[in-house]
Amino acid sequence: WITITGGSSGSGNVTVSYSVAANTGGGIRAGTITVQGIAFAISQAGVTGDRVYGVDVSSVGQGTITPSQWPQVKSSGKSFAWIRASKGNADSEANCRFLDPKFYSNIANAKAAGLIAGAYHVGNVVQYSALDEAAFFVSVAGDYIKPGHLRPVLDLESHSCGDPASLGPAALSTWVDQ
Repeated sequence: WITITGGSSGSGNVTVSYSVAANTGGGIRAGTITVQGIAFAISQAGVTGDRVYGVDVSSVGQGTITPSQWPQVKSSGKSFAWIRASKGNADSEANCRFLDPKFYSNIANAKAAGLIAGAYHVGNVVQYSALDEAAFFVSVAGDYIKPGHLRPVLDLESHSCGDPASLGPAALSTWVDQ
């Protein structure tokens, strides 16, 4: 499952090139590579099939995943969940400022069911600065933006408090790079 494809040495350094075949067996496989008498332990987690599947969850349109249903999500073959935490910023008005009311229960229940979970924020690029929105997102989801969770995601949608495309590529890039 692991193949040494090349190697070189010089100035006391050794480079080893290798390739690893996908582990579709579902279990963890382990082995060692020995280079100049030093053994390096390697392991590879298994995956089922060619893809890893997960879910995108928010209170909008979902509303029905109960704590007891999260294990069913896991047993259906899903291994991760992106969970909406927020939208807009702390000064947004009406539906353009949003703390997802199911965020905390969804992320806790997803993790309890054995899914890797992460938070996402729906941005309003037309009315607010990226810095203000990031501060709001971190105030909501900061405990879930750390090791053991998926990386945070910025979700830009055309139907959500300002169409990102209306800014044009240069202005949108400037907004994201704030």
